[in-house]
Amino acid sequence: MDILTRGITPVETVIESRSGVTIAMSCMSGPNWSLAGLYSEAAAREKSELCGRVSLALRDMGATHVYAPTPTDFNAKIIDPDALDVAFPIGRNITMHRSTNKAVYADGTFLRRPGDAGVFSVGGCPMIILIYGHIVLFLHAGLWCLVDKKWIDSDGTERGRENESVVDSAVQKLKGICTAKGTLFRPQEVEAHVMWAIPPEHFDFERDPRKVKEEEYRRRNPKLYTHVPSRFGDEALKELDGTMFGIDLPVIIREQFGHYRINVETRHAYLPEGFHTTRNNDKQLRCLMAAVRQS
Repeated sequence: MDILTRGITPVETVIESRSGVTIAMSCMSGPNWSLAGLYSEAAAREKSELCGRVSLALRDMGATHVYAPTPTDFNAKIIDPDALDVAFPIGRNITMHRSTNKAVYADGTFLRRPGDAGVFSVGGCPMIILIYGHIVLFLHAGLWCLVDKKWIDSDGTERGRENESVVDSAVQKLKGICTAKGTLFRPQEVEAHVMWAIPPEHFDFERDPRKVKEEEYRRRNPKLYTHVPSRFGDEALKELDGTMFGIDLPVIIREQFGHYRINVETRHAYLPEGFHTTRNNDKQLRCLMAAVRQS
């Protein structure tokens, strides 16, 4: 595994659902796992070292098809896997599915069958695994996937999207599936797992606008400081040194699912020390977050 992680041991676990679905999970750091620009077979040849690492790691987890939505818009959208309309090999018997169509940039999709893998390259954003019977969703859950940036910037007068959070979008998808089947949605049967977020003590913000260089954050950070605890409870915000504060993403996720009476498993909610995040010295480095459906 050293060739993959350069001495930083990946975090791994297996989710075994009450309905018999098994998901293998892993988060890898060490070298840069950024998937930026990897949208074609030609790009895969240019990034052969990265593709070799990805395919080796995922093959060991049982993957054959790798679905990699582009989450850079933080738009809380969930797409059908078939919307990822560019398929290309990244290794022996492993096909990656992506799309350059910005209309289908999204924060999640479905894992429909054994061998399906969902991946994101992340800098501290957690992944949510949602299991309802034999339906599996994997979600990118960064701060702006959970909180509507336009709502914050407009002091609660404008929405930037249909749903506040990718959590709302996911529940909406499950309800829609139930409606189409003519069945009742039972939230108590949903299993939600939040995986490997940047810890709040590292996900730090400056609330004093006089100490913030960028105008965008000078205006937004004090609003976040007020909004997060009032909307999600005091536990969602951590006071740090001086005028700094941290945001606890798993707590926000727990509170959002709680609105639907869905319990959240947080046993693996936080990244270990030493993993790549956007708060590290080299902000361009990314981890690979992977979920592989095994049954």
